[in-house]
Amino acid sequence: MSCLLYNLAIEPLLESIRSSPLEGFRINEGLTRVLIKAYADDTTVFLGPRDNPADLQKCLDTFCKASTARFNDTKTEIIPMGSVDSREELIQNREFNRWEIDEAIHIAREGEAIQILGSWQGNGIKVQDKWNDILERQAKTMKRWNQLYPSVAG
Repeated sequence: MSCLLYNLAIEPLLESIRSSPLEGFRINEGLTRVLIKAYADDTTVFLGPRDNPADLQKCLDTFCKASTARFNDTKTEIIPMGSVDSREELIQNREFNRWEIDEAIHIAREGEAIQILGSWQGNGIKVQDKWNDILERQAKTMKRWNQLYPSVAG
């Protein structure tokens, strides 16, 4: 029941962002924009190069006032897009379209993976390395379980 209630509670925020002036991210001009993706309590917002982060902040502030929710800046992460130089400039200056990025917000560096909706994303990352770690941990768990001589009844 709590998952359903959460979905009902978060939908006004998602709709507010969808109907905002934010353009989001487009791979090609003919394709639909990617602006916001959400799964359970994990939400990802894609800002385009001309987007004003103040528009996003306005949606977040309005939602927080209406719902008494609070966002945890320390769980907020940014993956810069664009050329290597523009990404490095964002990391160094902590600024995007005249919006100063709070120090509590983590900005992923080149080669650093961030988990988004269950998958590892980032610039210059080796996704296979992350999956190898997961598979290795899983193999250790299975080996440990096997040593317990599992049975149908057990």
